[in-house]
Amino acid sequence: MPEIDINLVVERYRTLLTQDDRKIGKTTMDDGGNPDFVVTIGELSTLFLFAKKDPEYVRIVLLNFFALEREDDIVNALVAMNHVNTMCKVAKVNLTDKQDNVLACVEYLDHGSSVNKVQLDRYLAMLVNTAREFSKKMLELKSGDEALLA
Repeated sequence: MPEIDINLVVERYRTLLTQDDRKIGKTTMDDGGNPDFVVTIGELSTLFLFAKKDPEYVRIVLLNFFALEREDDIVNALVAMNHVNTMCKVAKVNLTDKQDNVLACVEYLDHGSSVNKVQLDRYLAMLVNTAREFSKKMLELKSGDEALLA
């Protein structure tokens, strides 16, 4: 199998993403030389992560879309995450390391140039849908908590 140039993969994604009204940030490198960049769509920011050692691996992260302000929020978030991660098969919801916010991500393998604009847009829509489902479940849980306190 021929070696894949990670820079060409990143550039292909940047090209696919510039076809719509999206703001694309500068490509940066982490300490391991893995490229990433942020794409802003409306008020949402998504982080595209690539792996230098595994150039077919792509991870798209919807950053910090639901703040957790109280300790009760963390418990509700775990319940909501379990619910949403069972329903949504491609995108998954996780707590941040500090457990003060929630993010969603899609991970997949892109063999060569197999992902096109239609598929990429669908992955982004899945992230947004997953975030909506999580937020909806959190509101239901919060309403239930408030009813118990009344």
